[in-house]
Amino acid sequence: SGLLAGVHSPTIVVFGGISSPDNLRNLSSDLAERTAGLLKIIDAPLSGTQASAAHGELAIAVGATPGLYREALPVLELLGSCVRVGGVGSAQVANACEQYVIAATAMALGEAAVIVERAGLDLARVVHSWELSLAGSRVLGAARGKLLNHDFQPDLPAGTALAPLDVAAQQAWRSGTSARLLTNVRELFQLLDRAGLSSQDLAATYQYLAAQHPERREAQG
Repeated sequence: SGLLAGVHSPTIVVFGGISSPDNLRNLSSDLAERTAGLLKIIDAPLSGTQASAAHGELAIAVGATPGLYREALPVLELLGSCVRVGGVGSAQVANACEQYVIAATAMALGEAAVIVERAGLDLARVVHSWELSLAGSRVLGAARGKLLNHDFQPDLPAGTALAPLDVAAQQAWRSGTSARLLTNVRELFQLLDRAGLSSQDLAATYQYLAAQHPERREAQG
């Protein structure tokens, strides 16, 4: 009601958080109806680390009409690179699937690093070999130092993955998609949350896995 009370001229609200696509669409329709079309919502969940936010280098999937997107683009581009992916709600789906890919990659890196170390290999050399292969990615680049130095102070806290993973799972269910890997990734990040690691970086997947079955690690060494 406070927001509506201040709307006397055309106003754009940029929603940069995570929401159910349907809830955001319903909110957009309701606000437009209650303000005679004066208040319009742009769906623009922000994606990136604290460093990328500070440098205006976020990745932003945008859900809006073409006209509204063009109108808001000069402001959105101050935050980072933007791509319109459809109407309101569509950016929530795009961002959720993006966060799923990032979370799955981080999980794979954590698991692979534990396997490498328990096999007695030099993790730094192996990570360098990954960087030279198709496994090389921005996710690997962001996780490299954290894995090698066991530094899991958050650039992107693991807990932030839970909400978009839930949105992705909801969309998979609605579309009849059997996303088995998504189920596994969600379960692992729920375990991280219960283990008190949700405030740690996404690379903390390594920290969690390395603590499992330490006797096997010792036997390998």
